[in-house]
Amino acid sequence: EGTVTIDITPSTSPRDRENGEHAATSVTVSDEGPGIPEESMNRVFTRFWRGSKRGGTGLGLYIVKGI
Repeated sequence: EGTVTIDITPSTSPRDRENGEHAATSVTVSDEGPGIPEESMNRVFTRFWRGSKRGGTGLGLYIVKGI
């Protein structure tokens, strides 16, 4: 359990403001969940790897890495 927060921030570059466009957008995702143990960090992007038996397919971070 935990809270997921998603923050989307458009570019504030002066060049972008002159054109009325945003050349870049920053997306930040954070949560207050249980976290990932340090010894598991090298496997978090591996297909079908799950850090716990609580559920899930083990595909979430694998797919995110490919985006």
